[in-house]
Amino acid sequence: MSPPPPDGAAAAPPRKMPLSDAALGILAMLGTTIVVPLMGMSVKLLAEEGLGAISTMALRSAGVLAFFLPLLLWPSNRRAIVVADKKAHFWHALFGLTSMACFYYGLGFLPLVVVTSINFTTPIFVMLLAIPLLSEKAGAGAFAAVGVGFLGTVLALEPAGEAFSGVSLVVLLGAFLTGCMIIAIRRMPAASTHFAVLFYYAALGTLVFGILALLTATPEDWTALKAPHTWVLVGLIAVLACALQYLLTIAYRLSASTSVAALDYLRLIWAALIGWYVFAEWPTPMAVAGMGLITASGVWLIVRQKKRRPAPLHAAQR
Repeated sequence: MSPPPPDGAAAAPPRKMPLSDAALGILAMLGTTIVVPLMGMSVKLLAEEGLGAISTMALRSAGVLAFFLPLLLWPSNRRAIVVADKKAHFWHALFGLTSMACFYYGLGFLPLVVVTSINFTTPIFVMLLAIPLLSEKAGAGAFAAVGVGFLGTVLALEPAGEAFSGVSLVVLLGAFLTGCMIIAIRRMPAASTHFAVLFYYAALGTLVFGILALLTATPEDWTALKAPHTWVLVGLIAVLACALQYLLTIAYRLSASTSVAALDYLRLIWAALIGWYVFAEWPTPMAVAGMGLITASGVWLIVRQKKRRPAPLHAAQR
């Protein structure tokens, strides 16, 4: 559900920002904390209409691609997708799109705030993956944070009841795949521009999920597609996805990575409020306790990562 940091955010050297720029970056990140739950809300509404996760992913990707195609009129953008490392973009898109599909699937069954909180286990998986793949080291404190985060996950998923054994594991798989996507971003050549990353992400999503949607479409999918408000929601998701990338670019380029990454946890508040107002969902005290543990674990890992290298940990796409 949450997107990867903008291309170049992880590699950009820290520099002193004017106060106005830093404030604008913080405001942009605060905007993302509202945009992402609104996307989740739209996905849940489509699920209630009978549109499956695969069809939603196909339409979402096609909508975003429609925004990017006119930008190919600029020679610099055409050159960016030609010279980009295709293999690196393939792995980034593969992990990102499959993780998003897991979250979209989970939103059809679990409360919005529960799916949002499990998404925040991504920094845990990033830390664990970075040890063998990036040769990073982790001390006892980091592993203690991992344990706290996973304990919080169990508590947060308890309200899901019977869905715990199935759907919740799919959502956890989505968080793991998001971690894989972030590792892929860190290994991506610096020559790959932000436009190339997003273009290939949307193009591959449109192709793969478009084919899968045609092969697996159910009668409920076709019925949902006949409703005008379905297309309104699909358009809203595409617009929000593009707005999210723009806001993230501003946030990570104008403010310190640690500051804006920590602010991302405010998404839990908006997710809880939207879930309560739109879907009559409200987390139990145990779920709230679990979300608190996940937040504490994630923030600690973000601060630890900032001390080691100036790269934000959060991802997604949704």
